[in-house]
Amino acid sequence: MTSPILSVDEGSTLKEVAKFMKSKKTPLVLVKNKSLDYTGVVTEADFTRKVAAKECSVKTTTIDAIMSSPVKTIKGSTIMAEANKAMRLSEIRHLVVIDNEEFVGLLSPINFFKYYEEVEEYLSDLAINDGLTKIHNRRYFDEILSVEWKRARRERSPLSLIMLDIDYFKKYNDTYGHQAGDETLVKVAKAISETMRRPADIVARYGGEEFVVVLPSVPQEDAVKLNQSISTTEMLVNKS
Repeated sequence: MTSPILSVDEGSTLKEVAKFMKSKKTPLVLVKNKSLDYTGVVTEADFTRKVAAKECSVKTTTIDAIMSSPVKTIKGSTIMAEANKAMRLSEIRHLVVIDNEEFVGLLSPINFFKYYEEVEEYLSDLAINDGLTKIHNRRYFDEILSVEWKRARRERSPLSLIMLDIDYFKKYNDTYGHQAGDETLVKVAKAISETMRRPADIVARYGGEEFVVVLPSVPQEDAVKLNQSISTTEMLVNKS
């Protein structure tokens, strides 16, 4: 939501409303009539676009002449997707949010743009990263391996792949519990990632306690040395 809702009388002049909005530092206000019913919304855009376009007199024109839209209300418990649907179906730009029959806020397109940007970023992150360890997931590994394989063939360059798993992990889980097992997976993933030295190296969780490392342009002998380094680090993590 934006800031708590402020309101003005529909008989107020543009000058009075503009002065009120400026003093309260609010980009929008609700409009109410003599019966105290909310009838519309006024935004900064009304002053910068509608007023200028209509060449309205700020001294005599009342605010109801340039209201953005009628007011439609939703409950504070309504999910964002349903609120967005209500706005589209009603062809309005603002929704008043009510909680326990009190006006508590206002939803506008800006709210939805910001919300969906955050959701899209979150879903994009889920699409390529493992939720527990935060390293790349199996899906991303499959995609990047296909890309690097084609590049290696095209450029006739080496491509190395390291696969690792944690020994006796099921027994560890059964003995110490799944929470301890999850903590171990996180530590191992971090240790493997910190062993990498190049941005091109990809570390992913292959599944369960299995991990995989993609090493573009790395010959086999160098990959073997790196694998030994990872295994040593992994053993130290497991002991801790």
